[in-house]
Amino acid sequence: MRVEIEIFRILSAFGIVWFHSGIDIGRDIAYGGLIYFLIISAYFATISTRSHSIIERAERLLIPFLLWSLFYGSIHFITKGYFFPENYTFVSKVLASPSIHLWFLPFVFFSLIAIDNLRQIISKKWVVTAIGLTAISLILFSPKWREISFIPPLGQYIHAFPAILIGIFLGVMHQIRIKWILIIGIIASIVIMIYKKEPGVGIPYLTGFIPCYFLFKGNRINNKKSLLLNISSATYGVYLLHVFIFLILIKFDISGILLPVLVFILSLLSVVTLKKYIPNKFIKYVM
Repeated sequence: MRVEIEIFRILSAFGIVWFHSGIDIGRDIAYGGLIYFLIISAYFATISTRSHSIIERAERLLIPFLLWSLFYGSIHFITKGYFFPENYTFVSKVLASPSIHLWFLPFVFFSLIAIDNLRQIISKKWVVTAIGLTAISLILFSPKWREISFIPPLGQYIHAFPAILIGIFLGVMHQIRIKWILIIGIIASIVIMIYKKEPGVGIPYLTGFIPCYFLFKGNRINNKKSLLLNISSATYGVYLLHVFIFLILIKFDISGILLPVLVFILSLLSVVTLKKYIPNKFIKYVM
């Protein structure tokens, strides 16, 4: 654990809450929080020396996905009379859940399982180069594939895929000599999207990519019970819970900048409290 990485993890969680608040100011910057989470998830899975079984990944990602899908679906059924949105296809129901923000969990599950099982292949020099070039290409051609109307959450999957590739590339780039050329290429492709004012790509990807500098530098956290680590370890739960907190606070006519700030604080306090009093063997299936 590194101090800077955990700080950016907290900031990224706040960014996601801000993005879901619907506030236009800083919206693209806030969405960079999700890109950061995707990059570091793929990076740490790539460099990990510990083997993870499918069951372990499912316990951490799919079981919470199912439980929170049931939770949000029940709320929708009580308040709106339906479990899933009416326009959902079967694929959307399976992968997006009743609450679209949960698409992140199965996507990360599939990504991490792929990394776990392709570890030897992705470390080959030609594959490393191909991964970097594919990330660059997807970003450069984003105006084209963003014109296509995808069913939920396939649009989110395609938008997030370059971030996964960037995370993998950062984990194995030491295998090739042209690593800096490809890194410059990734940055250049993102800057081009900013210049072309491509919403949802340029600024979010730059915001999510810049903090990754600290993947290779920074101070380690020596105290496992530090306040910083306790807060950063709660960010996963904040992601899952914050939409529910939004639903509550909106009923009280809270709006503007105060809304995402209160949602983040209340979500964080709720998760920290639950993690403190519920045994780890149970809480790990929830948040």
